[in-house]
Amino acid sequence: MLEAWEAKLHADEGDAEARFEAAKDLAAIRGYRYLPAADVAKLPRPELFERLSKVKRKDGSIDKMEATALAGGAPMPPITLSRALDVYWTLAHEKTLGKSGDQVRRWRNPRIKAIQNLVQVIGNKPISEISADDMLDF
Repeated sequence: MLEAWEAKLHADEGDAEARFEAAKDLAAIRGYRYLPAADVAKLPRPELFERLSKVKRKDGSIDKMEATALAGGAPMPPITLSRALDVYWTLAHEKTLGKSGDQVRRWRNPRIKAIQNLVQVIGNKPISEISADDMLDF
């Protein structure tokens, strides 16, 4: 119960990414895998009804955060340019294995500078919204 309350607190942070992670965590705490709403709608009826029965409070009202987590109401946040760099660091971790701190710094800095330059020109857009015009501006 304590973990569920903590997940609900993270959902109130206002950041779309934090709300999405909180919904995934809350669904996992309740024993379900987070699924987008379209996938929840395709579940077999008994499983769908079981999920939806968990969103009611004891007084009969619906817990909005539980419903978001179990019915797939939290949209996946778009990856912005600055967030893409954070994701890249985790994906390219093996490229820095065995390097000294200075070598890692020299490897990372050109990538950081390139993203900063791009963000200065076109803004911190979601990757899916970058257009050919943005690339020409850059």
